[in-house]
Amino acid sequence: MATIKLGFKLSDWQRVVDAHPAKMKLVRAGRRAGKSKYAIKFILDGANIPDSKNWLIAPTQRQGKDIFWHEICGILESSGVLRRRNSQLCDLELINGAQIGIRGTNIENNLRGNGLNRVVLEEFAYHKPMVWEQIVRPQLIDKKGSALFISSPKGNNHFKRMEEYIRKQAVVSPNEYSAFHYTIYDNPYLSREEIEKEKSNCTAETWSQEYMAQYVDWVGTVYHEFRPDSHVYSPDEKWQKHRDAPYVRGMDWGMRDGTACIWVSIMENKIIVTDEYCRSNLDPASHVRSIELMQQGRPPTDHNVIDKTSAKRESNSKSVAQQFMEAGIRPLVFSQGNVEFGTTIMKRLIKNNQVQVSTRCQGVINAMVRWEYDAHEPDELAALRYAVVYAINKKMLTIEDGRKNFMGVAPNPVKLEVATNKVIRVREQKDLGWDYEDGCPDE
Repeated sequence: MATIKLGFKLSDWQRVVDAHPAKMKLVRAGRRAGKSKYAIKFILDGANIPDSKNWLIAPTQRQGKDIFWHEICGILESSGVLRRRNSQLCDLELINGAQIGIRGTNIENNLRGNGLNRVVLEEFAYHKPMVWEQIVRPQLIDKKGSALFISSPKGNNHFKRMEEYIRKQAVVSPNEYSAFHYTIYDNPYLSREEIEKEKSNCTAETWSQEYMAQYVDWVGTVYHEFRPDSHVYSPDEKWQKHRDAPYVRGMDWGMRDGTACIWVSIMENKIIVTDEYCRSNLDPASHVRSIELMQQGRPPTDHNVIDKTSAKRESNSKSVAQQFMEAGIRPLVFSQGNVEFGTTIMKRLIKNNQVQVSTRCQGVINAMVRWEYDAHEPDELAALRYAVVYAINKKMLTIEDGRKNFMGVAPNPVKLEVATNKVIRVREQKDLGWDYEDGCPDE
């Protein structure tokens, strides 16, 4: 087969990475450092091997196509090695039988196949993290394939954890694993004047993360105010009296994506998260039995909050909320406010150090650290949010940051009574002068 002519020169850092023999490479690089160019070089090297299968995987297939498709097609056509292309599926076949495909982690079914020789995970920090472990990595095993993780950071998410893993493995197996870090200053084709102009248009945090490829703690995470060293406590250390304090149970219902119950005590004007429960694929009555087992040793509570979507009727003509009550959790109220409203309150409380989470609640702790914007809110955090908004609404807790609270708190939760031989019907109460569904008003 004719040699594939790239049509561009490699920079110094790209040559260093390319010369390393490791089969698993990670490159943390900033914008305009040359990540995409090296990704193309890496995947085309794989395509030089006859009958090989090589994929470029981006966060979405559309994004991958925009970045790579036209340039790769142009290189292959000018080199005279392209046999056929499928623009719709983003597949290319070379005259030596090698295949190149562009995929996205947003469509997981398109990532399943019979084995890969080489894969690039472009902007890995923005991928669905489970896709690598559960779908892509197994496809490299039988062919002893190679992988390149190349991305700018996104807070301290799974990309950072992958780099830590690879650097640790590189100490033991330097010829199998390698990790590199480059910035916009490592691109020799950009003038210093152009770089400084780019810098002047950015905030310090954006510049650090996006162009210098540094891990910035709070960027990308919702509860960046949360710090395990100051917001997590051991049950043996303090808050020993929380079992005698007033408490709220927040519950987030889900059949397949998990049902969570969080116990929140209110002491010294602080939220004390004492216990958690989260399980999937159970009916409401089974959840209630498990929750009540954890409830042993505590007095009963009049403060139980469940997400308002549980008011929807199921096939048995009963709502989930009604089934929870009939199984023994009552009285029961619906949650108030949307995600933005509740997270605004949570962020203020965390910043004021008014939140303490028990080491028993690892689900809450992990979710606090890892939940990112644009990602689905973890079930544990949703249940916690319901309980906290309820406590604020019932004046069991006040926010201590010196700002006025709200123009009237969220409307009073609607109490649900157990109905006999009829479906519960709820009449919404009137608003108090502002739309709490839009979150906290400007102050």
